[in-house]
Amino acid sequence: MPDTILRQIAEQFGTPCYVYFLDHIVERITTVRQIFNNHLCISYAMKANPNRALLRRLAPYVDHLDISSGGELIVAAEAGYDPTLFTFVGPGKADWELRIAAERNCGQLVVESASEMCRLDQLGDELGKTIPVMLRVNPKKIAKGYGVAMATRASQFGIDEEELDSALEVVASLKHVRFSGFHIFAGTQCLEADSIVETFAYSANLFKDYSQRHSLYPSRLIFGSGFGIPYHDRDQPLDLQAVAERSRSVFNELRVNPYTSGAELSLEMGRFLVGEAGYYLTSVLSKKSSRGREILILDGGMNHQLGASGNLGNIIKRNYPIYRVTPVLPGDNLAKYDLVGPLCTSIDLMGRDVELGPMDRGDVIAIGSSGAYGLTASPIYFITHRQPRELLVETYNNKPIITDITREGTLVTPPAWPETNSRRGRNISISLI
Repeated sequence: MPDTILRQIAEQFGTPCYVYFLDHIVERITTVRQIFNNHLCISYAMKANPNRALLRRLAPYVDHLDISSGGELIVAAEAGYDPTLFTFVGPGKADWELRIAAERNCGQLVVESASEMCRLDQLGDELGKTIPVMLRVNPKKIAKGYGVAMATRASQFGIDEEELDSALEVVASLKHVRFSGFHIFAGTQCLEADSIVETFAYSANLFKDYSQRHSLYPSRLIFGSGFGIPYHDRDQPLDLQAVAERSRSVFNELRVNPYTSGAELSLEMGRFLVGEAGYYLTSVLSKKSSRGREILILDGGMNHQLGASGNLGNIIKRNYPIYRVTPVLPGDNLAKYDLVGPLCTSIDLMGRDVELGPMDRGDVIAIGSSGAYGLTASPIYFITHRQPRELLVETYNNKPIITDITREGTLVTPPAWPETNSRRGRNISISLI
């Protein structure tokens, strides 16, 4: 943990706040490229951390941007990205979102149902253009080992593999959409190299089989990487080298297959790139003893870092990496604490039985692995506490430079937000956090 810089930030900017280390992110991107011999493109999943300033810094290092809403499209464009680099995914795209994506020449729209294809075909007819589409597939099989499996079962995500033949026939029959490739994101937060390689192999075989069966020549094939990061004590980091070595033949077969040889191969990833590069800093407001337990009450909690509280899909509460930022003095002994946020709810528990040195009011702790699905995945308006600051640390001339990149409450407020089906005829101004 870079405790010296975190202490400086806590003193200069106060808490609660998020801190992102750009050098760590760039190093992770570079490592991925090197291990896969620069044969795979990187598509950054913006939903992991959509901070606009961070997006600007990442632009030179990623090949594509994975967006999941019209709001993300607008933010990414305002951050300087070329919309032709966007891949628009998501099961619930509103008509205005499809329209703005098509009008701005979004690189690929990922369709998740036959009905969505037909809507795009009608839109293409209205706009007088052909819209490139990728088909997201819900495969029949994936390996075990994913923290969250997003395939094999009934799902809002993608076209079921058993329906893929008929979906491709629909694409072929439409005049204003053009098939450009396949997309599979089968699961996330996987730390098992064998599981990822097995899923890559299944996906690649599916891409080859259906391309040959329908005489298709995809220009792009997207593998949702599913690469996980260690969040808890017993988690072991993903062996990325093993993934690359064991999947090399999988990707080589795609490159020599006559139907897929011209396709760009992409890894879609977010958490793996930015997750471990972020920390959430919070200070002790007060401490108390209650029925034999020592409790630290913090100035930030699940309203800012929902994942660390265990309320973002966790079944069993396990602690994120938690560190004492305030220096430990000689002779200090470890003590166990329960860490709670300031909210009036019993689920605002940020850590249980956390071993720290003696803690008191004003002492600062850091919650690691907070760079992905942190602030924007949390209920920041509950219970109307102040929004945390966001700081970016990057090295310039061998010195760390700290930049305040805090979102000022509003990321997107167009002059007239496009109307939705439920608000026809009215201009609505919407703020996206």
